[in-house]
Amino acid sequence: MWFWLAAAWAGCPDDPASDLRARATALDKAYEDVDETGFAEHYAALQGLVPCLTSELDARTILAWHKARALGEFFEREEIASAKSWAAVKVLDPAWAPPESWIVEGTPLQRAWAEAPASDARIELERSPEGGWKVDGTRATSVPADRAFVLQGFDSAGSVVHTDYHYSVAEVPVVDFEALDATARERRRKRMRRYGSALAGVLGAGAVGTLTAAWTQERAVQSYDTPLEDVPVHAQRANALSGVGIGLGVAGAGVATTAWVVRW
Repeated sequence: MWFWLAAAWAGCPDDPASDLRARATALDKAYEDVDETGFAEHYAALQGLVPCLTSELDARTILAWHKARALGEFFEREEIASAKSWAAVKVLDPAWAPPESWIVEGTPLQRAWAEAPASDARIELERSPEGGWKVDGTRATSVPADRAFVLQGFDSAGSVVHTDYHYSVAEVPVVDFEALDATARERRRKRMRRYGSALAGVLGAGAVGTLTAAWTQERAVQSYDTPLEDVPVHAQRANALSGVGIGLGVAGAGVATTAWVVRW
């Protein structure tokens, strides 16, 4: 995976967001010129820029992405996806509308634009990166249920750990973002060692106390002052307490070893 990511980044432009906007503009022109070959090339190039988008996107780039996806999905005869992208455009830029020549009454593109979902329903995201999410450039913990959205995730240092275009919450990757964040990983390691050491200490203290009680019972067995009929009872208690004490000691050692050896 890292090899392919490195290969993708190696071919990235210096300013991928600017390049995305340029490709979106080129798509508009190719559509107006009925240049199917040029349109397909520009749309494929735009899609290929996604792995390069490793910085926070501004509103202009996000809106251009939505418009490009709306037109591109329509070009690929994905009218439902196109309508969801147009819905995002309507939300983010209510004053904008496609050129009249694009949405002639009764045409498929006009239908996709007109039927763009207007629902405001949202769905909470079950997992978030350490630095949270931005949905279409705005901090959020939920995503639109019925329209497309650009989702970016950030680590605790503010670096982007996820950027992609989604049509549904089902497309959002279930990723252990904490594992990607070195700062969060170090905090988790310290937390696990702290809790592990505390638990090991409690188990160790229990072991010492229990073994001390076992030693007291053993002394009673060996004492000449203990009535003969009580010796078996004390011996049984000493054996039981010794077993519990040893078990607690072994458990404590295991917890401490796990807490400090495992890299978490």
